[in-house]
Amino acid sequence: MKHMGLDISSSTIGIAIVENGKLIFHSHYKPIKSKVKKVEKSLAERLLKTYDDMKNMIKKHNPDTICIEDYAKKFSPGRSSAQTIIVLSCFNEVVSMACVDAVKIVPKKYSVASIRKTIGLKGKVDKKDVLTKVLEKYPNFEVKLNRNKNTKTETYDEADALAVLIHHLTEV
Repeated sequence: MKHMGLDISSSTIGIAIVENGKLIFHSHYKPIKSKVKKVEKSLAERLLKTYDDMKNMIKKHNPDTICIEDYAKKFSPGRSSAQTIIVLSCFNEVVSMACVDAVKIVPKKYSVASIRKTIGLKGKVDKKDVLTKVLEKYPNFEVKLNRNKNTKTETYDEADALAVLIHHLTEV
């Protein structure tokens, strides 16, 4: 069985695929920004492009299951704005629609708390903690470095997508 995990945001979508217990692919997709070469892009334009690109990527990999880190459904003062939650939920649902359209799979959605619990994290957690846990389970996960020899930001999104998969695979 081929399982796809996605960590969705409006700036980077982490992607990981595990087949028969082995990590076979991880990468990321960058949705277009709200400003491209000083030209404003509407949320609708950004979502449509993301929908088309993700639909093609999902078709190409043809997974048997897809799981996604669910987005926050309630506003927490001081953590994120209502606008941020709206944009994240739009991207999450558009990618979910692309899954259904591409391979007729409604993605399973898991909360951040349940994913972190499964991979053995509690309390205040940062992206490095998730990456460390992912590497324990899948040492072949490639940590990509920038020119300053620091971990590329997108690597953390890919690790988050794999963490979603780890949780999913313990649930099934």
